[in-house]
Amino acid sequence: MSESRITNINSIMDAERPMMSSKEIAELTSKQHKIILRDIRDMLNELEGEDGTNLYHKQYQLVTDDRGYTSECFLDKELSLLLVSGYNLKLRYAIICRWQELENQTAPKTELEVALQQSLATTAAIQGMIAAEKRLIQVEDDVTEVKEDIKDVKKTLAEEQDNQMVTVLGFCRLHNIPATDGQLSGWGRRLTTLAKRKGVTLGRTHHAKYGYANTYPKWLLTEFFAELGLV
Repeated sequence: MSESRITNINSIMDAERPMMSSKEIAELTSKQHKIILRDIRDMLNELEGEDGTNLYHKQYQLVTDDRGYTSECFLDKELSLLLVSGYNLKLRYAIICRWQELENQTAPKTELEVALQQSLATTAAIQGMIAAEKRLIQVEDDVTEVKEDIKDVKKTLAEEQDNQMVTVLGFCRLHNIPATDGQLSGWGRRLTTLAKRKGVTLGRTHHAKYGYANTYPKWLLTEFFAELGLV
């Protein structure tokens, strides 16, 4: 489609060009409005070769609601007749008769009428921009809320990880700290004393050699080995 026939998809209809509403087409053809909108969308996609968002012709206008969904579409004579070319003869005849009525009703507008229509068009465009800005603000608020939720989840996971109970040997293996049995035993005794002093409750786990081994909160082990300069 040549650029000379192009205008923005959301632009207001040419004041001198009669248009037919998708709702009127649905009424004349006894079809559901959503079916008509679907057929219009398929037609425009095929004409453009894409999803239609880059079309700029004055032959139609899409009307969107506050959510950004298409609520109605206006077509000029060429597109409306093209749309119903695949319908049966009676439906095509009904559309042709209606177009004859529209063209007979079309008369040159006074300067006042043109100015009024342009004013209404400007108002509609402004309202559309305001609605879009509100949606953008809502999206930004939602993104901020999601970020806060993610931060809270990360904090909770970090706290749970710090409170995870680990043996001295397990902590050393996790951080690649070399240790002999004597060192592990000595560290264990010191950690037990440190835990009691801090009022930390120890845990126990099965140990194949000793029967059981004490477990300590990960944060306590990190603090202890950090003082030793090993983590």
